[in-house]
Amino acid sequence: MLLEAIYQMTDRNNPDGDFLTEAIKALGKLDTLGRVCTFQETVTRGSAKKSEWSDLVTPAERQYFTNEEAKRQS
Repeated sequence: MLLEAIYQMTDRNNPDGDFLTEAIKALGKLDTLGRVCTFQETVTRGSAKKSEWSDLVTPAERQYFTNEEAKRQS
């Protein structure tokens, strides 16, 4: 993401770093919300592209799910 690249180049003493961090978090939350809304739309309307709950989480996050939890969510 562009903001993350800008943050990496920003001096740690620059007060804008805090604002960049908050913006990155906010955009991440918006992205998650968009994914959830899209998932709910496909489930309720029966879209041609079948979405699964696992589409909402990254592979890095999925590694922390137990097999039982993954089965329960399916």
